This record gives sequence, C-alpha cells and structure tokens, in this order.
Amino acid sequence: MTPLEFLKDALPVDVNNRLHYSNTRIDQFWTTLTFAQSLDGKIAGINGQQIILSGKESMLMTHWMRSMHDAILVGINTVINDNPQLNTRHLPRRDEGYPQPLPVILDTTLRIPLDCKLIENAVSGIGRFPLVFCAQGSESLSLRKAELESLGVTVIPVASKEHGRIPLLATINVLQQHGIRSLMIEGGQTVISSCLSSPDVSLIDRIIITVAPVFIGEKGLAVTNDSSGKAKKLQIAVTGALGSDIVASYEVPSGSHNEE
Repeated sequence: MTPLEFLKDALPVDVNNRLHYSNTRIDQFWTTLTFAQSLDGKIAGINGQQIILSGKESMLMTHWMRSMHDAILVGINTVINDNPQLNTRHLPRRDEGYPQPLPVILDTTLRIPLDCKLIENAVSGIGRFPLVFCAQGSESLSLRKAELESLGVTVIPVASKEHGRIPLLATINVLQQHGIRSLMIEGGQTVISSCLSSPDVSLIDRIIITVAPVFIGEKGLAVTNDSSGKAKKLQIAVTGALGSDIVASYEVPSGSHNEE
C-alpha cells in the first residue's frame, strides 16, 4: 500500500486527489484531525521537544493529505517548538505543483515569532501567509497585532473560552467566511486534547493516526492532557502499514460521548 492509496481509502477524494464530500459534521465543511505518536502514546519528548516520529512513507502521506485540504491548523506551541513549514515540499516534483494549504495558527496571546519559517517563507514568496487567531478584547495585543499585519499576516481576534482557548467552531466559522471548505488539524497536545473532547469532537469528520515503532517514555509529551480517565470511542475505518509505521483512519460515531 502506498501513502496515496491509503488516503484514497481513508478520505473522500476525487480523481484529482482533492476532497470531495457531501456528508459532513458541518454543512459543506470537512475537518480531519491527524497526528503521529509513539507506541506509548507520546507525540514529543520532554517539555515538548520535537522528535521525528513519522517514517518516510507516512511523512509522504501527511504531505499528500495537506495537498487535499484548503487549510492546515496547529497551535502556537507547535510553531514555537517545531518551527514547521506546513507545506507539501515532500511530494514528487511536477510542473504544475500542488495546492498549498493555508496555515492557520491558534495563538491566544500572539507569541508567534516574527522569524518563524511560516512568515519567512511567505515574505520570500515561497509560502502562504498564515492566518492567526488570538484572544479578543486584549488591548495589550494591539501593537503585536499591527506588527504581524505589517508583514502580511492576517490576525483575527475571537472570543476565547476557559483557560484562554480558542473554540474550534468559532475558528471554522471564520474560515468558512474566508472561502475555506476543508481543514486539516495537526496538533499539538492542547489542540488535539480539545478536538477529542466535547463539544469539539462532534466537529471532526475523520481522525488519522500514525503509530511509530518507538517508545519515548513517561517524560514524553502525551497525545492529550485529558486527565478525566473517561474513554472516548471511535469507529475504525481503514488500517494499513506504511514502511515501519502503522496508520489508521477513524470515524467519530454520531452522538459520541465519554464512558466511564
């Protein structure tokens, strides 16, 4: 099985390898949550230190998946710790190139570094300027907001919920207003935790998880920070092996709820 063959089974894609769907959790908007983890359920090292978990084949799958979505979302800790590019640079070269997803960052207090790769690539003309969501109503952010906007970054304040988190539904509503119809969510821990909890889990159409054949240990960063001890049931759709990694696609059952 190739990375593209797996995705054609796992996601509703057309002959041009773009998402084509009719039945979604939100009217005409598709959301995929995806992440790579170790065998012991860790997504990073101690203090969130980046560890490359995906092998070559599953990394290629991730880049194919990016090309299928209109936008790609990560939290600010991922930007600070990993300095990602969130593009499709690992796909096979072709004259017409590939669709590049719009980078979307959840950044409550606008900590995004001005010299991060996302901004530097866009300024250099080899990437798209990110769209950054921050908390609404903070006058202290006005100067930073203006600084980012002067570089070409779009900053959108929204009302935050508990612990300053930005609601996924509010994010999706704004993205729809910008013509975005599909979103790929890559993490990190805070974002994944929110997506797997109510009410946000009801907004997710598909979850694709890569499991790498490594152990990180108890000091590694877990997939979620949920300490409730309640089970969250998913429905498996497709599984496969890509190189030395195991990949699986899951659906969130309608009316999904936590069980003791």
